[in-house]
Amino acid sequence: MKFLKHFVAGCLLLFASNASAAVILSAVPGFTDAMPGDSVTIDIVVSGLDAGGPDSLGAFDLDILYDAAALSVTDITVGSLLGDFGLGEAIDFSFGDLGGVIDLAVVSLLFDFELDALQPSDFTLASIDFSVDVLPDGTSTEVSFGRSVLSDAFGFEIFPMGTTSAVIANGIINEPGILALLMVPLFLVFRRQHNR
Repeated sequence: MKFLKHFVAGCLLLFASNASAAVILSAVPGFTDAMPGDSVTIDIVVSGLDAGGPDSLGAFDLDILYDAAALSVTDITVGSLLGDFGLGEAIDFSFGDLGGVIDLAVVSLLFDFELDALQPSDFTLASIDFSVDVLPDGTSTEVSFGRSVLSDAFGFEIFPMGTTSAVIANGIINEPGILALLMVPLFLVFRRQHNR
């Protein structure tokens, strides 16, 4: 009877356990300086998985948010570390660009041990190419995460510990304004000399 209790408790722990990795979703690079007309690539990266062992990422469904008035999407490339799409190892359910929201969804059909061997602790889920359309001097826009659902190879949800956004900024500073500020001390020194 004691053996049966331990066996049942072990099975419950095995199947009821949730993925415990300290997973973080990031939009990389975290800061990019760009002007209207520039192209910017943002990688959607998952980190904190156990390299070469459980828990591996088996599926994801992400909403990536951006300001459609400032940016336009030119290309989306989904990574292959959940399996090869051409070989039927993974299925891409992404809806792509929905105007301000990019829907990315992939389900792996690989076994858990195959995903464990395939995935490092940090890898790129997708790369998104943006064109900067409108970004006035001294302003910025953000690429961030909306709804984020991750699961392991068995379908158990992996809860991200956090997300980091990417900021695209037009950091141009008007040089005549800077020059005027630099001239103020010279003017004060000249005025002081002139008053003596």
